[in-house]
Amino acid sequence: MRSGHVSRNDWSRSPEYARTAIIIVVLSVFVAYTSNWSNPFELSSKNWLFLGLSGLATGAAWVCYFRALKIGEASKVAPVDKCN
Repeated sequence: MRSGHVSRNDWSRSPEYARTAIIIVVLSVFVAYTSNWSNPFELSSKNWLFLGLSGLATGAAWVCYFRALKIGEASKVAPVDKCN
């Protein structure tokens, strides 16, 4: 891929990037407003395990959702996504 060239796959991931950026901004504002910041390196290994598992589950759900959209009709896939 050439420098400065945006592939089709990059554009298809734009909503994911935008969603992630919005979540980071909103979460940062919330934490700053409530003064509830704590050092993430002080979390227990059990907390890190569940955070990691949550991240993997979220990633797997997104992969399944976009795969379902690719092979199925959006009008049938979207309502199922709203059930989770």
